Amino acid sequence: MSFFIPKISFFIHDHPKGVVVVTGPTCSGKTKIAVDMALQYNGEVINADSRQMFQDLSLTTASPTENEKCGVPHHLFECIAPNTSFTVVDFKKMADETIKDVLKRGKTPVICGGTGLYINAITKGFSFGTCPPHFELREKLEKFSTITLWEMLFQKDPQKAEKIGVYNRKYLIRALEIFETLQSPDKPRREAVPYDFFLLGVALPRKTLYEKINARVEKMFLEGFLEEVSALVNKYPDIPQLDSGFNAHGVPEALQYFSGEISLEELKEKMKQNTRKYAKRQLTWWRKDERILWVLGDTGAEIHIRSEEF
Repeated sequence: MSFFIPKISFFIHDHPKGVVVVTGPTCSGKTKIAVDMALQYNGEVINADSRQMFQDLSLTTASPTENEKCGVPHHLFECIAPNTSFTVVDFKKMADETIKDVLKRGKTPVICGGTGLYINAITKGFSFGTCPPHFELREKLEKFSTITLWEMLFQKDPQKAEKIGVYNRKYLIRALEIFETLQSPDKPRREAVPYDFFLLGVALPRKTLYEKINARVEKMFLEGFLEEVSALVNKYPDIPQLDSGFNAHGVPEALQYFSGEISLEELKEKMKQNTRKYAKRQLTWWRKDERILWVLGDTGAEIHIRSEEF
């Protein structure tokens, strides 16, 4: 079934240099809708999922298969070595170049992904300072509990701490690293945005979404998830810490399983629970964005995302 969304047709007609953005929580059906949009509007898909950037993790990150791509060119998928640190600064540079290239060839860029910081960097013109990784400091910060990290950041930059939240360990560590390195908060600057954007949000009722997440985790194990992570560890024995493919959902939990810390059933349950929590955080991020037109991932019908159903 293909999705036809009239408001996007009008947007494309009125904005020959327009860019379509398809976002929303994991497992909501973004990939299919993005490909449908690309097929309808002579487009090419550009990845904005922070983990689908990494190589050797196609199953773990649910990167689109060749069948799912339906012959549509896809960019910025599986293009970074998983032991490489990759940040929003790196993404913005690559995405800007890719958008320009797609438009130059007379095609419609269709950005697809659920990483809010990546999409805001492009659509709101955020420009971030360049703060190189400080691996020694990261090692020290890794020893603290997540709640302690949040309290440390709150003392230095309350606004940033409130925005990141108590549970997002990776971003808390990075924010503290930047603060300690620069001795000030890293406030993004706004630049002029050279494109017009249409933001389409894809969601499912919470019960349906959680069922799909649970089913996806079970399917991952059947299709070779553990084998993929094992091959990753063998290929890259020196596991890096932050902003790398080793932080893809499921990988840290699988490493706990390999070391004997948790059982197979505990591994599956942790992956399901953590992915559901991640989907909830994604929706919390996007609900406040008034630019987004929300549709159901299975029918394309418009919805009110603030409904209790979601």
